[in-house]
Amino acid sequence: MKWLNCGITTQAIWPQEKKEVKYGEHTFILLPLTKKHSASIHINVQGINNVEGMTLINRFLSALGWKDNQPAINHYGSSGNPIPVPVQKYRIPYGYSPSQYFPDEIFEITNKKAKLAISLYREGKSLNSIPFQFLSYFKILNIFWNDKFNKKIGENDLVHGVKKNIKTLKR
Repeated sequence: MKWLNCGITTQAIWPQEKKEVKYGEHTFILLPLTKKHSASIHINVQGINNVEGMTLINRFLSALGWKDNQPAINHYGSSGNPIPVPVQKYRIPYGYSPSQYFPDEIFEITNKKAKLAISLYREGKSLNSIPFQFLSYFKILNIFWNDKFNKKIGENDLVHGVKKNIKTLKR
């Protein structure tokens, strides 16, 4: 076995003790935050490469962030260990939510556009910049909104929709 070990910070719920969690066809090991180690996620990359393993971890974190409406930041780590290895502690930029009731499985998003949308959502939730958050969320609209010039209104439907509704948006 060869494990990819990544430290994470999140305000989403996280197990308070070691937990195996299914995500699609893959199983992750989640380790809790301790005095010496970050909360971390681990995947066996035997039979896949590290890039594929990192993609799966990021997709899992996106699904978790979407489920809990919270940021989930991957701080990366190391690979090649024969067992999951805790990751050195990072400075935690916000709260931590340990839970003894962490689910055994996180629903895997399989729709291509939805995968992209929740990854942009996680990016927006994890940023500490309102303009960049807005940009992430705007990109989500662009995935699903018809992005063609509308001769009837004299502009792009997406831009027109944002202009029309910008005053109703709340932080």
